[in-house]
This record gives sequence, C-alpha cells and structure tokens, in this order.
Amino acid sequence: TEMSPEFRQEMEELLDDIYNQMVATIAEGRKLDPEKVKAAIDQGLLTPAAAKESGFIDGFAYEDELKTRIAEDRGLKEAKVARNYG
Repeated sequence: TEMSPEFRQEMEELLDDIYNQMVATIAEGRKLDPEKVKAAIDQGLLTPAAAKESGFIDGFAYEDELKTRIAEDRGLKEAKVARNYG
C-alpha cells in the first residue's frame, strides 16, 4: 500500500531527471534561460498571448485559420493537415 523509501527515492530521481531534460530541451529549443522555463512551469497554464509574449510559442490560431497560416509561413499555395497521424 506504500512505496518503500528506496523505491520512492528511485522514482523521485527518475522524475527529476525527466523534468530537467524537459527544461533543458525547451530552453535550448526556444533559446530561453532555463530558470525562465522553470518559472513558467511552476506558474502553471499560460494564456496563448502570455506564452507568445514569453517566447514559448511563435503564434497561435484557431483551427479554421491553421492551414492558411501554415501555408503562408511555408510559402505554399495550400497546406494539408493530417488528422490522427500515426
């Protein structure tokens, strides 16, 4: 019914490692300070505007605008979006 102290330590170390990898990947990919990434994670959910202002995303669009935005960004006449890919 409970974790052993050894198992708890192992799980905490594993989760800490995943968290640190996630922070490093986001920081590197978005060219942000890792502390800024950690602060955003600790804050919780961001609005799309706040995420864009903070540098976590480049932009946002409603679904009906998505194909047009992708096509414009890539210099294409039309973009196709695959649903349920995989």
